[in-house]
Amino acid sequence: MSDLNNRTAVITGGGSGIGAAIARSLADAGCRVAITGRRQERLDDVTGNHNGQVPIVSRASDVADRDGVHEFFEWATAELGPIDILVNSAGIALNGSLAEADL
Repeated sequence: MSDLNNRTAVITGGGSGIGAAIARSLADAGCRVAITGRRQERLDDVTGNHNGQVPIVSRASDVADRDGVHEFFEWATAELGPIDILVNSAGIALNGSLAEADL
């Protein structure tokens, strides 16, 4: 992995699974990390159980809520600085075809 010190990453779906694992890995590599997901308690589990030198910060947001996502990115930028890395790990359940999904 290239040098990630002083880089900033944002991870959606960071409260569990792949998103949480990526958050921990990036933070362990020296990257400042902000995670989001729908449930703050899951995000708190990730941030509270991370004991690396670079902390992980979190704020609840639902990626299905455009205004909430915008607010999250404003918050993350204010907390950590300009964003260098974006990991979209949030999942959604669809009824029907992705091609027919409403944004």
